[in-house]
Order: sequence, then structure tokens, then C-alpha cells
Amino acid sequence: MKKQNNGANIRILFDAILIIVSYLVAYSLRFGALSNVGVLELSGNVEYYSLSEYAKYLYIFVPGYLIIYSYCKMYGVTRRRRVELWNLVKANIIGLLFIAFVLFFIKEMDISRGF
Repeated sequence: MKKQNNGANIRILFDAILIIVSYLVAYSLRFGALSNVGVLELSGNVEYYSLSEYAKYLYIFVPGYLIIYSYCKMYGVTRRRRVELWNLVKANIIGLLFIAFVLFFIKEMDISRGF
């Protein structure tokens, strides 16, 4: 029982790290590396928030996603791939709805909501 709990704790920690890394990579792709490419060129003197401004939302998104993954039974021991895949899809759809909900009700006007 204790060994199973340690496995779940490692997966939770790994998920939290991956959420943070993916958030930083998405910021870098959106505003850093690809902002000077012709296809995604930002027009004129467009200003956007710094990474530290966007990172403050990690305090909401990381625990939110971990709670959603736990609710969708992503940390349990299951060997059925279809059930696990369905739970993963369900958790990520709920997570995207959670992010959209949070961003909709935030009073910040300059948050990038577009793609």
C-alpha cells in the first residue's frame, strides 16, 4: 500500500513539473522565439505582459489541473488503456474549460486569450 502511494506521489510531482514546463514553453513560443517569424509577426509596438506576470497564474492552474487529474482517477492503478485514455481526454477537456473559465472572469484586459 505504501509503495503504491509513493508511485502516485511521484506521478503528481511529475505532472506538476510538466505543467509548469509546458506553460513556460507556451509563453516562449507565443512571445519569445516565434514573435520575430514572418507568419506570427507581432504588428507594430504591441506590448505584452512579462513572464513574471503570466507566471502568477500558475498558482491557480497547477493545483487546478492536479485536482482535475485526481478527480478523473489519473493517479490510480489501472491497466486498461482505453479507460486510462478516456480519463486523460476527459481530464484535459475539463482542464481547458477550467482555464477558459478562469481567464473569462479575470479582470485583466491585456491577457492574451487568442491563438
